[in-house]
Amino acid sequence: MDAYKRWVRRNRDYVHSLESLANGLTWLLPEWFSESEIGPEAVTTFLGIITAINEHIIETTPSQKGSDLEILVEVVAQHYYGDKKKWNFIAITEATKVLVRLALFQNSGYKMLLHGGETLNVEMPSDDSKSQLNIRGCPKRKAWKESEA
Repeated sequence: MDAYKRWVRRNRDYVHSLESLANGLTWLLPEWFSESEIGPEAVTTFLGIITAINEHIIETTPSQKGSDLEILVEVVAQHYYGDKKKWNFIAITEATKVLVRLALFQNSGYKMLLHGGETLNVEMPSDDSKSQLNIRGCPKRKAWKESEA
């Protein structure tokens, strides 16, 4: 299975072309299986499963970009600062990354990005909090009077 995963990841375009060709050939299946409807449905279902598996393999490809950049920073720090002082440079770099991430987090209204930034974490405000507040943000007098009674 690992060999298949490597092959799919290396040949993404080829895999997509083969899937498109196979799905196009399913239009010819009713001619071949004219006595039964199960044959074309089974082939179409099988191709859908294979396509879903291939898409999952492609989407779960491990990314090396982040670790490659970290290795580059460490090698550059070692080259310019030596073995002992490189850790100060790496610590400053990591602290800068934390500050940038916190600034982005604050800038987004303290909402996290989900799935690598592809999906926004959007919350709908609840009606309960709005019903207790008027325009200025103070509780309504009517709500106070009802709660006192």
